[in-house]
Amino acid sequence: MDWILSALVIGGNYLLGKKIIWGWVVMFVNSIGWIVYAFTFEDIQYGLVPSAAINVALCIKGYYEWRKD
Repeated sequence: MDWILSALVIGGNYLLGKKIIWGWVVMFVNSIGWIVYAFTFEDIQYGLVPSAAINVALCIKGYYEWRKD
């Protein structure tokens, strides 16, 4: 699962670099995926949760900022 999430980061950044608004959606889904990943496996990764939650907030903010333009 970590490889899929890593690929989503690369894809989302690529889309954002091309100024394609769907990059924010990809990054949002990716951040939610990291939160799920943090709690799914035997060794819970608590450090991923705050960073992924901040990324979710940034994705939402960025998406709405782009929609204004």
